[in-house]
Order: sequence, then C-alpha cells, then structure tokens
Amino acid sequence: MSRHEPTFRPHLSRSRVALAALIIATLALTGSAFAMAEGPARLSLSPSSATVREGQTVDIAIRLDNAFNVAGAEMAIRFNPAVLEVEDADPSLDGIQIAAPGPFWGGRQTFQAQNSVDNAAGLIHYSVTIVKSSSEPGVDGPGTLATIRFHAKGNGLSALTFEPGSVKLSDSNVNRIAVEASGGRIIVGYQLFLPLGMRLH
Repeated sequence: MSRHEPTFRPHLSRSRVALAALIIATLALTGSAFAMAEGPARLSLSPSSATVREGQTVDIAIRLDNAFNVAGAEMAIRFNPAVLEVEDADPSLDGIQIAAPGPFWGGRQTFQAQNSVDNAAGLIHYSVTIVKSSSEPGVDGPGTLATIRFHAKGNGLSALTFEPGSVKLSDSNVNRIAVEASGGRIIVGYQLFLPLGMRLH
C-alpha cells in the first residue's frame, strides 16, 4: 500500500499578490525619494580655491547639489574689491552682470529678478526663478546656477563668501528648501600657505 504524505501549498489569491506587489513598489519608491532628498541642498563655488597672476581672469561657477524641485534661488556673494573685479557678462545691458542663467535650469524659461555687481563694494546680488504654471514641477540638481568671471586687479587674497542670511531656495510650491552654502578664495600673485587646521570662510 502506497503512502501519500500531505503536501502544503500556500494559496494566495491574485488580488493579494497584486496588493503585495503594490506595497513593495510603493516602499521602493518612497525609499528612493527619501534617499534623494536626504540632507540639505548644497550651494558652493567651483573651484573653491584658485591662484592666478595679476591681470589674469578666472571663472568661478555657482554650483547647486542635492537639490530637488527647485523653482527659485537668491544669494549675495562678497569679494575683496582691492584684489578682484567682476567682468561684465552682458555689455548690452546697463551695469555689471554675472553669466546667468546657468545650465542647472535645463533650458526652462527663467526670470532674473536681480543680477548686479558692485565692484567698488565687492558685492554680487543674484536672484532667479523659473517661469511656470502652477502644476509644473521645479528643477532637480546638480548643476551650475551662474558663472562669475573675476579679473585679478591686484596682488593679495580675496575670500569669496555668501552673505549671511542671503542664501534662499524655494520649491515649486514656494516653500523654503534647506540649504548649506560654502564659499571659496582666490589668491592673486603668490601662493599663501595657511597653518594646519586654519580655514578661510
């Protein structure tokens, strides 16, 4: 006499399988979104340090990283006017401008509320927003917001610093985006060696 052992075969209905697949997909998408948005956006200058000779020019890019759904940006950058001056990126306009908007915006139409340089005071003001309908999303980084071309007018050191409180990012719903900003420096005419552990801000 043959002996038959019962076989256990778990049964899942198609609706339960579909529900499980949906939950797994949702968790995966949520985890990806959380990973992308983890930590604040980062605004920086690239290169963060440069050494040039008097009379030379150097391009400094304003970079934005780890940023998502960005619809607007505002900032002010200070430099040493005894050492540097900004070259005008658009002589057809009054005043002095930096080269903007940059490729961060991916060809989206933008409105530059402010793009001005005061070479006497050593101060750059820049503010930009995308032109969009209420249903359109913002732009995801990384990328370059704008580029500054400095002309080295005198020997010395110029720190490049974001003015405290001037850096603001907003999303497509006009909500503030957390952002950290780090500046840089340009050395004209000589190499400056700082003691170990000392940093310029």
